[in-house]
Amino acid sequence: MNKLHTFMKQKRLEALFVTSPQNVSYLSGFRGLCSTDVLVPCLTDPEVVLFITLRDAYAIADGRYIEAIRSLKRFHSAPWIKNIPTTIKSLCHRLRVRTLGVEYDALRATDLHGLQKTLRGIKIIDASTLIPEIRKEKNKKEIAALTKACRMTDAAFTALLRFIRPGMTEGAIAYFLVDFFHRHADGSAFAPIVASGKGAAIPHYCTSKTKKIKKGEMLLLDFGAQIGGYHADMSRTIFIGKATPLFKKIYNFVLDAQMKTIDALHAGMHGGAADAIARESLATQGYKKEFSHSTGHGVGLQIHEDPRLSPFSNNILKANHVFTVEPGLYFPKWGGVRIEDTILLTKKGPRLLTQSSKKLIEI
Repeated sequence: MNKLHTFMKQKRLEALFVTSPQNVSYLSGFRGLCSTDVLVPCLTDPEVVLFITLRDAYAIADGRYIEAIRSLKRFHSAPWIKNIPTTIKSLCHRLRVRTLGVEYDALRATDLHGLQKTLRGIKIIDASTLIPEIRKEKNKKEIAALTKACRMTDAAFTALLRFIRPGMTEGAIAYFLVDFFHRHADGSAFAPIVASGKGAAIPHYCTSKTKKIKKGEMLLLDFGAQIGGYHADMSRTIFIGKATPLFKKIYNFVLDAQMKTIDALHAGMHGGAADAIARESLATQGYKKEFSHSTGHGVGLQIHEDPRLSPFSNNILKANHVFTVEPGLYFPKWGGVRIEDTILLTKKGPRLLTQSSKKLIEI
């Protein structure tokens, strides 16, 4: 909150209207039913929103959550007055707010238009980047939650390797992971990707309930645990049966690109520079178009957040940033390989939070 107040002063904001469920959770500690998966809430039916000035902070909710927000530290509880825009208007008038920051990125266009119409006479400024900028640097409690989530992800992979057998469906393997995370964590960080054979050529493949895994094909797995609202993210690609020479070659190229990138990470590095290391490593082996996504993304209260490791990233990597490094190669008529770890960047360099073996595994 102190950092947020500093940013608000720099932007000359008298108040800030917070609608992103992740940002609400980050500032207040409130976690509702949808806090970890909804990106753009509907203002006609939100869970909890916040109204923050340099002196006071208000949590606003209807009857479903009004009792829950009364226990939030540092926040006054405020019920709806007719609707959310009218409630914000009332607070602005009562607290004499003339300049209000609003998270444009976390509002539907129709809700933003309605808010602007209701708040005529009040200057509204896009403040979408304020809280995400603070969220990039994780504190000790956040790092502890992320570390625990990654340990549980490693444990799931160990258990999964004992479970997988040829003839199983991709869906059964995905269900094993979801069930494991519901029993041992707070749930799955996202719907697991289980892609076998040619399906592994699609980076964000939709796991099939009927496709059976079989000997002689690769199996790409992308999954993670969630603990306390914080997400882990890991990918491993294994082989069902004895790995072919081509698979071994592609696997080693991807692993080499990932390790070169991780080894080069340091505070002060641009996300684009980190991405270039992985991309150049694979290009040297003759593969450019086959690496079709960014090298990494931040993880925290969202599975994809800043900082970004991509050709277009201007993010500067700093100590206590947590992000993935996940190069991959994909071939439509063959399949693909991706190796991904969640990384904590420290003042001394990178520390792997996911620690599962990256040796080529054959089942």
